[in-house]
Amino acid sequence: MWSAIWSWRHRAAGAHILSLAIMMWGLVVGASELLPRVGYANTPGDVPPTWLCD
Repeated sequence: MWSAIWSWRHRAAGAHILSLAIMMWGLVVGASELLPRVGYANTPGDVPPTWLCD
Protein backbone atom coordinates (compact mmCIF):
# COMPACT_ATOMS: atom_id res chain seq x y z
CA MET A 1 0.00 0.00 0.00
CA TRP A 2 2.77 2.42 0.90
CA SER A 3 4.48 1.84 -2.45
CA ALA A 4 1.27 2.73 -4.31
CA ILE A 5 0.95 5.95 -2.32
CA TRP A 6 4.62 6.85 -2.79
CA SER A 7 4.53 6.16 -6.52
CA TRP A 8 1.35 8.22 -6.92
CA ARG A 9 2.86 11.20 -5.11
CA HIS A 10 6.11 11.03 -7.07
CA ARG A 11 4.40 10.50 -10.45
CA ALA A 12 6.05 7.14 -11.10
CA ALA A 13 3.48 5.56 -13.41
CA GLY A 14 5.21 2.21 -13.93
CA ALA A 15 5.82 1.70 -10.22
CA HIS A 16 2.23 2.69 -9.45
CA ILE A 17 0.79 0.18 -11.90
CA LEU A 18 3.07 -2.54 -10.53
CA SER A 19 2.03 -1.67 -6.96
CA LEU A 20 -1.65 -1.91 -7.83
CA ALA A 21 -1.12 -5.22 -9.64
CA ILE A 22 0.67 -6.69 -6.62
CA MET A 23 -2.09 -5.51 -4.29
CA MET A 24 -4.76 -7.06 -6.54
CA TRP A 25 -2.81 -10.33 -6.70
CA GLY A 26 -2.65 -10.37 -2.90
CA LEU A 27 -6.39 -9.84 -2.65
CA VAL A 28 -7.07 -12.67 -5.10
CA VAL A 29 -4.77 -15.07 -3.24
CA GLY A 30 -6.31 -14.09 0.09
CA ALA A 31 -9.84 -14.52 -1.26
CA SER A 32 -9.03 -17.92 -2.75
CA GLU A 33 -7.97 -19.11 0.69
CA LEU A 34 -10.54 -17.31 2.81
CA LEU A 35 -13.81 -17.64 0.88
CA PRO A 36 -13.97 -21.46 0.83
CA ARG A 37 -13.14 -21.53 4.55
CA VAL A 38 -16.07 -19.29 5.49
CA GLY A 39 -18.49 -21.16 3.21
CA TYR A 40 -19.02 -18.45 0.60
CA ALA A 41 -17.37 -20.27 -2.32
CA ASN A 42 -18.56 -23.77 -3.15
CA THR A 43 -16.12 -26.65 -2.91
CA PRO A 44 -16.45 -29.68 -5.20
CA GLY A 45 -18.28 -32.70 -3.78
CA ASP A 46 -18.12 -33.71 -0.15
CA VAL A 47 -14.51 -32.62 0.27
CA PRO A 48 -14.19 -30.19 3.19
CA PRO A 49 -12.20 -27.04 2.45
CA THR A 50 -8.60 -27.18 3.62
CA TRP A 51 -5.67 -24.83 3.55
CA LEU A 52 -3.30 -25.29 0.61
CA CYS A 53 -0.24 -25.58 2.85
CA ASP A 54 -1.25 -28.79 4.69
